[in-house]
Amino acid sequence: MKPGGRVGSSVRRNQWKRWIREAFRRHGSRLPPGTDIVVTVVENRAAADYHEIERWLTEIFIRCKPSRSTC
Repeated sequence: MKPGGRVGSSVRRNQWKRWIREAFRRHGSRLPPGTDIVVTVVENRAAADYHEIERWLTEIFIRCKPSRSTC
């Protein structure tokens, strides 16, 4: 997990990393075993709060089915 340098200050980038880790901790069990996820934070989403991030990641987790190779 590595938010780009243009996402904001180091405090904001670290906050994003904590929020993404927390969303994975809470909802990662919905993913099929062995699934790798790459999260890229883009500049226009940098103002999002934890609940938005959690909702986005949960939607992705739900779409990932064991029968599909990509989400």
